[in-house]
Amino acid sequence: MAYATVVLENLNDTNLVNGTVTNDDGTFEIGKIQKGNYLVKISFLGFNEIVMDLKNLSEDNLEVDLGIIRLFANAELL
Repeated sequence: MAYATVVLENLNDTNLVNGTVTNDDGTFEIGKIQKGNYLVKISFLGFNEIVMDLKNLSEDNLEVDLGIIRLFANAELL
């Protein structure tokens, strides 16, 4: 989904670390991440937010492929 909001938060205190918007093809990349534990939140108006844990990111493992993520319409808003 193009132009969905992607937010990276610290898992321990939910402070904002970084964020971006998905590209036209729905892909995204967030750079300059330190090792640690994070929450990834993906949202788009009218759809349910997706929240995913990213635990134990290390210096050797800072690139993560989250695969295909599907957002579903929020029936309460429709």
